[in-house]
Amino acid sequence: LEDTNENIWIASDKGIHRLQTSTGKVIEMVSTSQSPRHFGRFLSQDKNNRIWTSVVGKGIFVYNQQYELIQTYLTEETNLQIRYIYHDAKGYTWLGDRNSGLFRVLHLEDTIVDYRQGRDSTTLENDEISFITEDQEGNLWIGPDGVLVRYDYENEHFHRYEHPNAQSYSSFAFDNSGKIWFGTYAGGGLVSVD
Repeated sequence: LEDTNENIWIASDKGIHRLQTSTGKVIEMVSTSQSPRHFGRFLSQDKNNRIWTSVVGKGIFVYNQQYELIQTYLTEETNLQIRYIYHDAKGYTWLGDRNSGLFRVLHLEDTIVDYRQGRDSTTLENDEISFITEDQEGNLWIGPDGVLVRYDYENEHFHRYEHPNAQSYSSFAFDNSGKIWFGTYAGGGLVSVD
């Protein structure tokens, strides 16, 4: 990830590092050298130019433009493997985990909403998140394993979409008109939702 100061952020099995391009110096931001099960997973920059970093088994670390650690999230959740950090148009940050579901950061309250697997429309029915994205109308789409869901901000619940030939949704792309298409595996091909 290249930040607004033209420095390069790197997530690796050694942690999170920042390459200061003006000097060529590599600066360690989060170390994982003491534990081989911890490694840098995902990097993202929000509209306020804060850098969000995910470290497996350690949580989320957020840095300001001066590279100061200003916030941590989910540091007690040692089994998390956050692999998606998405900043939506409404100003929320969404965190998608490989095995532990979906979380939304409420910045004003400095809290996390947990949408892990449940039995009603306010939670997901599967905790393995394949992607998080937003379409041109501002709809948030999430790909938990086995189903496609759209989050309804107004009513705070998930609408599930199922395709008879798709066992799981793995990716997305936008065509020239802005319409979103979802890639599936195990027979579904490309799917769009009207």
